[in-house]
Amino acid sequence: MSQLPDIPRGGGLPERRLSPEQFEAVIRRAAELQAKSADDTSPEGITQSELIRIGKEIGISPQYVQRALAESGGPAATAPTTGEKLFGPALVATGRSVVGDAEAVRAHLEQYLVERERLAAVRRFPGRTIYHPARGFDLNAMITVAQDALGGGKQPRVGAGFKLKNARMLEVAVQPLEEGFSYVDFRLDLANYRNGFATAGVVGGTVGALGVGATLAIAVDPAAALLGLPLMGGSLWGFRAVQNHIVDHARTHLESLLDCLERGEPLVRPRGSRG
Repeated sequence: MSQLPDIPRGGGLPERRLSPEQFEAVIRRAAELQAKSADDTSPEGITQSELIRIGKEIGISPQYVQRALAESGGPAATAPTTGEKLFGPALVATGRSVVGDAEAVRAHLEQYLVERERLAAVRRFPGRTIYHPARGFDLNAMITVAQDALGGGKQPRVGAGFKLKNARMLEVAVQPLEEGFSYVDFRLDLANYRNGFATAGVVGGTVGALGVGATLAIAVDPAAALLGLPLMGGSLWGFRAVQNHIVDHARTHLESLLDCLERGEPLVRPRGSRG
């Protein structure tokens, strides 16, 4: 039973109405006040079922609570490691609830990653798949290139233009939520970029810039060797700045893919259609 005082039904002041922003601020502040007044020695927290029940009491549908739980279910933030402080992060992690049942979303993502990003599924686990850059002769890729060149126009681009095949590894997890929705989690490993910058940073100076170019050309892509040029005579700060730029670009690309999935838009689109 609610502990709020009864609101007069007859005369008196009209009931106050809150905007969505005010509602969010009030709920957040109320939770903070309750947390401060709670016994710090109590090991008990709040269960998922209790959270859903509370959401119902304040007018939030269970499916939205479940989606919020999924999006807040990642690992807690940790202090940056020495490597991250010196050379920038190596992992890009992002996720969101999207439209579509888990199996359909998983198949859709795999089609896009294999056909358009040139990745190969190397390990499959319940609910998640690990992709590496495709190696060797890829007949399907050659057919796709020929189709782009000879007829129908190129397949419209999605994302922000980062080439996922240049990363060391991509892990994709797709978990079911309520009917018609699922949660997609991307974890992109860019350690190959950072290792190249770290090697160059240790060597330092002009030799370091040449070294990072050679390392990236071998470990990532020949075009990536150009990233070493602006670092000629640079410092660790320069290497970290470039790594942070790469991480931001990759994150924007993954977020853009999630934008499409959240709106129910296809990642693999018919040739000749407008992006």
